[in-house]
Amino acid sequence: MRKLFLIVLILSSILCFSCYSVKVECCDKIVFEGFGQFTDMSYKGEIIDIIEDDEIEDLKLIIVGKSDFNFNIDLVEGLTDAEAEKIQSMRRKAGAAYYKEFNQKLLKDIPEYNYKNVYVSKYFPQVVLDIDSEELMSNNTNLLKKISTIDLVDTIYVCNNDILIDKLYSSCNLLGVSEEIYNGTLRGNNVKIGMIESGIIDVDHTNFENITVEARDAWYFIENVTDHATTMASCIGGKEGIARGASIYSVQGAGNPSGEIDWLLDKGVDVINCSYGYGTVNGQYSSHSATYDYAIWTYGVSVIAASGNEEDDENDYYISNPGLAYNAITVGGSSNSITKWGYSCYEESSNIDKPTLVSPAYEIITQNANECGSGTSYSCALTTGCAALLMELCPDLKVYPAKLTALLTACANDMNYPSNLESGLDEAVGSGLSNFAECKDSINNCISGTSSSTDQADDYIIDQDIYLEAGKELCIAVAWCGKSNDSVSSWQLNTYILCLFRPAGAQIDFKYSLYNNVLLLRYTTQYTGNYNILLIQEGDLVYSDPTNIFIYYSVRDVE
Repeated sequence: MRKLFLIVLILSSILCFSCYSVKVECCDKIVFEGFGQFTDMSYKGEIIDIIEDDEIEDLKLIIVGKSDFNFNIDLVEGLTDAEAEKIQSMRRKAGAAYYKEFNQKLLKDIPEYNYKNVYVSKYFPQVVLDIDSEELMSNNTNLLKKISTIDLVDTIYVCNNDILIDKLYSSCNLLGVSEEIYNGTLRGNNVKIGMIESGIIDVDHTNFENITVEARDAWYFIENVTDHATTMASCIGGKEGIARGASIYSVQGAGNPSGEIDWLLDKGVDVINCSYGYGTVNGQYSSHSATYDYAIWTYGVSVIAASGNEEDDENDYYISNPGLAYNAITVGGSSNSITKWGYSCYEESSNIDKPTLVSPAYEIITQNANECGSGTSYSCALTTGCAALLMELCPDLKVYPAKLTALLTACANDMNYPSNLESGLDEAVGSGLSNFAECKDSINNCISGTSSSTDQADDYIIDQDIYLEAGKELCIAVAWCGKSNDSVSSWQLNTYILCLFRPAGAQIDFKYSLYNNVLLLRYTTQYTGNYNILLIQEGDLVYSDPTNIFIYYSVRDVE
């Protein structure tokens, strides 16, 4: 078997299996995703039907290994661009060195077979095998069992080799960022933006003149230029886009994103834009999102993902993957400053509260890209462009994804939707409408702390007083990254309680994380004086790795 890639065979037709089913005896390491009715649970013991009435030619076997790699960094803020780049380079080099050896051991144990393609990840505990579904189903079902007996294997995901789905509908307006765009006061200089899409951008488009853009162009990948990718890149950082000084790196995704993220990490990207959805849409967390969670936790790259668009009432407003990644910033859509865009998805089958916030999604005109459209693709791209400007302003945001999440969450405009969740987020719009101008004004309103193995239940992780005048609108957001080992079942999340006390000492309100890693608390101050912000660890730590926690707060006049 080859170490990296075998030639991808380009197939000209799709073989239809009408009423064709497969019976495989499976163990609890094997998970099936994306076959008609989404199946994200493990099967064991019995012989079962996997596929019925599906048109499937190729399958992906994503072999996830049992990895204990972790690269902890001390919490250091006030970084320069050079310091942030050095930290990111160190953690990514460490991961690449570790997985070079780890994945070769994993690959060595996998049975030889006539795979169509073999991809060995550079930064993840993954080997991805492309295999003809007919051969697997009719002749080689023992392959799954053999792989499942390998000690180093944690999970085997058997996936329909779907392409990605654009999240494109119409468009909307730019956020509170007009001054930076038209005056050039912030341009996203020294920020690298990655894009994973259903295609790659047209690097020769007039909208990218004098803009640093690069699309993956390798003989062993099938890459197609699409209008959707070009339009999203134009929103993010084209000549008329938001972050015109940023570098953009574009790659086409298909199936599990580890290969695409590998390429982007090699390019040194700081944030990845995901204006797409993948797989069956039913609001359930999948291996696709788990891979993003691992990248965010391990390599400190921020991920901004579209929540998705409801199409003809088929999806019940379920958020698609990777928008269900716990550590990702998931962006829904708004029609205006007070109304959710009608097609913006917000439901989940998992326990996490998504979206994180919303951005404009209705009738956005992209200059020089000849596009006018609506959809959470635009919401995602606009938010990514604004994030790049904030990273230029505060390079810490390149290193600590949770710090960016807390900033965007705290500074969003309240859309007066009821906050009916324990986290303080609203079910439909998260923290509200993204507000770049408030982020810029509140960039220094950060309180940080680290939760480590020495902390016990009910310990105070952050205890901070802030002086406020009466009659102000206070918004506090807390964010931290949960730990992922690149498998759905390996997700781990510590639990915290955010409390606010008035000057007299009485508790005003509290928010409880439970299944979330973002908390939001809003309050209109009644008194002038020192208000106390307290973050308490609830219960023992689920994992002992140090967890950097960030609180941002914004203070505004009551309108």
